[in-house]
Amino acid sequence: MKLTRLKSIKTAIKQVKCLRCGHKWFPKKPGFKAKTCPSCHSPYWDLPIKRKSTSIASKKNSTKFENSKAPTMQELVLKSIKKGNHLRKEIQKDLNVPVWNIDGAITKLRRNRIITVSGIGRYYEKK
Repeated sequence: MKLTRLKSIKTAIKQVKCLRCGHKWFPKKPGFKAKTCPSCHSPYWDLPIKRKSTSIASKKNSTKFENSKAPTMQELVLKSIKKGNHLRKEIQKDLNVPVWNIDGAITKLRRNRIITVSGIGRYYEKK
């Protein structure tokens, strides 16, 4: 008797769904609006998520820096080596950056076999 009564009560109470996480539950009382979702605790559980539009018009209005790709430190170090700066201090003066930035880029370029180092510490582009 009790089970059928509970089923009929649950069908009378409309199930609600969180539009954020998708959790479904029955409210405590008919017509009762929960303050937050019991699963994700969002107070905006009954409002749909607003997504930013990625239309072509919004992309045209973007700044010129977003469209251009900034060169990486490896590219800058390789460019400096091609200019004729073969010592680490020469590369540092040319790029005006701390030595530790250059060391990481040089290590990656050496691992990828793009540059080679001579016995006296000069860096050359591998041919």
